[in-house]
Amino acid sequence: MPTDKPTGTKRKTLSIKPTGGVTKIVVKKRPGARRKASAKKRPGTSERSPSFKPGGETRGASSASRERGESQGTPFGEKPRENQKTSRPIQYRGMPGKSPSEYRKERAQTPLPQEPLEKPDAPPPMAKRPDQQEDTFREKRPERPDTDSPSGEKRSGRLWTKTAPTKMRRDRQEKSGAVRLWFPKGHDSRTAAIRVVLGVLRDGEALDSALDYHLERVQGLSGRDRGLAVEIATGTIRHLSLLDHLLGCAMTRGMPPKDHFLWAVLRTASYQIHFMRIPARAAVHEAVALVKKSPDLPRAGFINAVLRRVTDQDREKLLSTLTNPTSRRAITWSHPPWLVALWESQLDGPLLEQRLAANNIPGPLTLRVNTLVTNRQEALAAWGERARPTDFSPEGVVITGGGPIWELPGFKEGWFAVQDEAAQLVSRLLDPRPEEKILDACAAPGGKTAHLAALANNQAHITALDSNPKRLERVRENLERLQVQGVEVMAADAGDFSVGDPSSTEENPLQTAPPLFDKALVDAPCLGTGVIRRHPDIKWRRKRDSLERIIQEQARILNQVAAQVRPGGVLVYATCSLETGENEQQISHFLETHPEWQPSPLDSEREGLPEASITPRGEFRSEPGLEGMDGFFAARLVKNIESP
Repeated sequence: MPTDKPTGTKRKTLSIKPTGGVTKIVVKKRPGARRKASAKKRPGTSERSPSFKPGGETRGASSASRERGESQGTPFGEKPRENQKTSRPIQYRGMPGKSPSEYRKERAQTPLPQEPLEKPDAPPPMAKRPDQQEDTFREKRPERPDTDSPSGEKRSGRLWTKTAPTKMRRDRQEKSGAVRLWFPKGHDSRTAAIRVVLGVLRDGEALDSALDYHLERVQGLSGRDRGLAVEIATGTIRHLSLLDHLLGCAMTRGMPPKDHFLWAVLRTASYQIHFMRIPARAAVHEAVALVKKSPDLPRAGFINAVLRRVTDQDREKLLSTLTNPTSRRAITWSHPPWLVALWESQLDGPLLEQRLAANNIPGPLTLRVNTLVTNRQEALAAWGERARPTDFSPEGVVITGGGPIWELPGFKEGWFAVQDEAAQLVSRLLDPRPEEKILDACAAPGGKTAHLAALANNQAHITALDSNPKRLERVRENLERLQVQGVEVMAADAGDFSVGDPSSTEENPLQTAPPLFDKALVDAPCLGTGVIRRHPDIKWRRKRDSLERIIQEQARILNQVAAQVRPGGVLVYATCSLETGENEQQISHFLETHPEWQPSPLDSEREGLPEASITPRGEFRSEPGLEGMDGFFAARLVKNIESP
């Protein structure tokens, strides 16, 4: 007769049925005893991974082990089972004889030692940028205030090492205020361009300084690769607002601004797609490859999807949807909205758009031939077809084509200095003569100082001031290369003539002597909106609230320098800015408060200036792009002879 005999597991039924003289054993699974299909096997073995079930029983454990009481695990928070043979708690790794809840409770009640733990010696001082140490750095994290943990522990700051941080560590670092200076590794032009963009937009560096620094750190760049890196980095900064708008239209979800590296990758790749003749697929492929080699590897798919949408965009169609005139101009020509709104109050629509468009066209390389060493005819013959003379400055030369300027013939010999034609015309307005005492109040980097010395044939007595001693080092280097003599370089504030080094014991003759100078040039600090086409980072580094502060600083310098000019002397006030508050209004306010000064109107024929650049008041104002010049302003003033 068939008999049912349960097994030790109580999950199977054993039946023996006679079939024609042959005994057949049938094993049937009881209902509900079938193992779950989700049970997994451990790789390389036939055993099943143990899994927990209510009551502390472990699936996958053998019946023999269960009989011995050797459970493979226990539910979190329950007391471990005792071994049936030894009646002792099962030992768990890291917490012997205790359940996790008992371990946490005992740990919370154990006070920490009062004495601070010994910390390793502080690392040596870091260089200016950490990427000199192969993109890894070690520094002391700022001490966070001690906070009580839920278990009553005291937490304190610690030393930390950062190489390629995870997202959690990056977020924690952002909250703690630590500066993250991570740069991608690589030896190609796109990596170099991304490093420059990070230096400008994340670290606040000037574009020229970032180019010089990071292109030197990327080893193995050929001349062609270096030029490509400069084009990508400069173009990305120049068209920043437009690129961000196009990327925003291609994103299905936003991306935090703190993801600086990802934004730099997207912006540089988008610039290559929209403004360069690089194949779109190549720009997308290289961008994704850079992300895969970075700590943001999981975001590579997102970057790939966004850039592929960018390749299919119709730029004009997207811009046509902008209805606000200020926003449309700010995005189309990539200018900050506050600056566009300021110019809208000063210029008509066509003139405004002409200025905005001119700021996005890179200016030509313009040189001033140093007449102390050579003349323009000899320089043009040496430079060949690449060079042509300027239209108004008798010393100016325009160079076409690329290449570093130090590769031009005569660089080491001091044949030329890089200087825009408008800046060359400003120096000529002072008309320096031999044996005259001349003050250059804001001299750095020394281009106008050297031009004044050349116009006086190295026979004038020139005093060059600047408040930054480090910038004066560059002034001395330029004057030495250009073979300039008779110039006294002094670190002093032109606003009060105080010596720049407070520890200096030398007497400052500028504060004690009567008016010393026959002529003075005030190349005042300004917003620099007239040279945006050469320095596109100015658009994003200047703020609206800084305009009033700059105007006050200009007035302070102008008042102090004017007091140092003798009666009958000449003063030229100049800026490379286009704002009326820094230019015409500044001069009007100065003349109202200083009746001993009178304007000296300029004449286009006598001064050799473009007729369109002379204002009705007789002042010089050039617009960016017109006549091939930068935007400059200059006014010439004369001090009355009868003034005290």
